[in-house]
Order: sequence, then C-alpha cells, then structure tokens
Amino acid sequence: MDTHAKHRNILPNMKQFEEYGFIDYFLLFECNRIHYLLAYIQWMMKIEEKASIKSFQNMKTGKEFINVQIIDRSVSFLKINGCNCIIDREDAVNDEF
Repeated sequence: MDTHAKHRNILPNMKQFEEYGFIDYFLLFECNRIHYLLAYIQWMMKIEEKASIKSFQNMKTGKEFINVQIIDRSVSFLKINGCNCIIDREDAVNDEF
C-alpha cells in the first residue's frame, strides 16, 4: 500500500501490512480491453492477539473495492462467546508454482 497515495507530487511510500475482512462479492469487468477482478470487502476493526489467537470485536462501517491481486490468503472466522476468532493457517499452502 502507498501511504502517500492521497498526496500529489510525493514519491510513493510502499508498505506491506496485514488486514482482515469479509468479501461480499467479486466483480469482473473490462476497461480498454483489459480485464479486472475486484473484491468488495468490509474490513475488520482493530485485531487483537492473545496467546497466539487473533480476534476482533467489530467491523468497520465502510466497504471498498480492492484488486484481488493484493489478497494474500484466505482465512476463516469463528464466533466464540461473542468474540470473533480468526483461523489463519499462514504458510499452509505451497504456492511455489
């Protein structure tokens, strides 16, 4: 992500970060003979990590379209006692190809 994307005439400052969200749907469209695949996503609020368990309480109110190429992996969500736990098996898939 470019942290300077909202500012004109400033060199890009690319940073990698980890966020989680629910994808409502995917959108495939064509513009100038180029196909694009976007995901309509609602992001999670602050992610908490306790004893190697990631969880969140609320969702952010807004939704946005993102390019699916920036999606790193799929995770699952499990609600336990009012807390939404994130089941993340990072590096569980061999993506060498």
